[in-house]
Amino acid sequence: MGKQDEGLEMLAQSAQRLGQMSENIHEELAYQNQVLEDIENDLDDATDNLDMVTRRTKEMIKKAGGKQNFMIILCLCAVVIVLFILVIYT
Repeated sequence: MGKQDEGLEMLAQSAQRLGQMSENIHEELAYQNQVLEDIENDLDDATDNLDMVTRRTKEMIKKAGGKQNFMIILCLCAVVIVLFILVIYT
């Protein structure tokens, strides 16, 4: 009978430790779920902001004349560089 009592006491202690461990695991998982939700919300906000900036940038490019004006400016810059080099070496 004494051995059974000791065995039951050890079993009760083990069950208590397992219960405490599972409670700790539950608390940790709840905390990590909250952190993940916060990160998801921050990511959604950042995505919305990036979409808005992208849309505004596209609108600005269209208002500025688009790719055609960009290519003209690029060609004129190349001409200026060539002329500058010619002036230096002449």
